[in-house]
Amino acid sequence: MITFTEPIIQLDELEKLIGVKKFTLYKRIRKNQFPSGIKYNGKKWFRISDIQDYYDDLGLKVKIEIPTINPL
Repeated sequence: MITFTEPIIQLDELEKLIGVKKFTLYKRIRKNQFPSGIKYNGKKWFRISDIQDYYDDLGLKVKIEIPTINPL
């Protein structure tokens, strides 16, 4: 059993959040120019902290936030 203790998002959601196509992200992952993420249940997932650290290392001020879903 896998337990996640921090927010994670799928590649499709990450693509929308940062405005980079998933094919470009896969290319950067293959070249070790982007965090590799986690493969879980046949899908690619990314820790928000890994993405934030990546941009911090580049010296870019980026705040990655997952949109919240309001309960009915």
